[in-house]
Amino acid sequence: MNHPVTAADVRALHDAAHHPNTARLAALLANPDLPRDTVRPIYNTTPLMEAARIGHLSAVSLLLASGADPRITNVNGTDAQTMAAQFPTTKHLACVEALHDARRAWDKRELQGVVRGGVGHGEAARRVM
Repeated sequence: MNHPVTAADVRALHDAAHHPNTARLAALLANPDLPRDTVRPIYNTTPLMEAARIGHLSAVSLLLASGADPRITNVNGTDAQTMAAQFPTTKHLACVEALHDARRAWDKRELQGVVRGGVGHGEAARRVM
């Protein structure tokens, strides 16, 4: 049974993504009502962006598997993949690859929704925001 989502839960999700705490992140993501794509106002980042920026592949993978959208950009137009690509380390490049694959999967689902005459995931997400 899930508890109502609070601002503290959202902050905890960002903190678990920013500070590599995979166990805490997994526990938070067990609540399907916790929004995966909230933007932290001070840093203008989503949890996925924060995990990608530090090159934490396990956190990136957990967030993607739970439905985080790799296409979201900040006010500068920077997405999680671009944040990871700024650092030429092995761990960051692994995140870039995972995010690239995830973005292609999202784009493919979006295109299939349009072809079928339905609303794509991105359009539905934009309406909610």
